[in-house]
Amino acid sequence: MGERWKASTLQVIEALGATSFTRDTEAVLASVLVRPGGVPVRDLSRQHMRLRQREFDEILETLETREQIEVVQVRSTRGRPPRIAYAFGHAPAEPER
Repeated sequence: MGERWKASTLQVIEALGATSFTRDTEAVLASVLVRPGGVPVRDLSRQHMRLRQREFDEILETLETREQIEVVQVRSTRGRPPRIAYAFGHAPAEPER
């Protein structure tokens, strides 16, 4: 019984210590990991609309620094080239020139 109490107490302490930035970062990471084929950053931003743009950009930068995601700018024949977020190591290889 003591071990169960100890484990649940540690979970409570971890949950209390998590900052909103940490929770938001984990939420964005989970959104990227659910889509192994990549998710457009535009769609990811819409999915986490409560985040201000600056916070969202900081979260993407943090996840890239931690090597948990990769953001790749894809070539497009028209309009602004889309940026796609992939789980780290799952982005398609860049085409050779």
